[in-house]
Amino acid sequence: MTDHVISIKVDTAFTEASKMFKILNIHHLPVVDEEGGLIGIFSANDALETFSSSLITEGYLNGKSINDLVSIPEIMASNKLYTLNTDDDVRTALKIFVEQKIHAIPILENKALVGILTSNDILRRLHPDQIVV
Repeated sequence: MTDHVISIKVDTAFTEASKMFKILNIHHLPVVDEEGGLIGIFSANDALETFSSSLITEGYLNGKSINDLVSIPEIMASNKLYTLNTDDDVRTALKIFVEQKIHAIPILENKALVGILTSNDILRRLHPDQIVV
C-alpha cells in the first residue's frame, strides 16, 4: 500500500491530471471533494480512452481545449468505487481486484483517504526481486 497518496480535487483540469500520470509515474489518482472526501478515482486508462475517443481523434474539438469538453467527474470511476479499510486483509483486496477487474483500491480509515493499494503493490510484495517497474 502506498500511504503517501497523491489525489486530485474534483475541479482539476483534465490535462493537468493526465500529465500527473507521466510526471509522477503513477496510474491512478483518487478524486476528492472540497472537504477531502473520496468521490472517485481517475486512471491513466480513463485518460487514454478520452484522448483516443472519436470526438478527439476525428478533430471535433472545433478550436476548443479538451478541458472545455470533458471534466474529471464525467470520466472518473465513481458509481463502482471499491474501497478497503485499513483493517481489511489482502484476501479481500485480491477478491476485489479479480472480480471487478480493477487495479487500484483506495484505503480509508474513518472515511478518510489514507492510502491506495494497487495490484502492482501486491506483486512487488510477493516477488520483490523479480518485479522491475
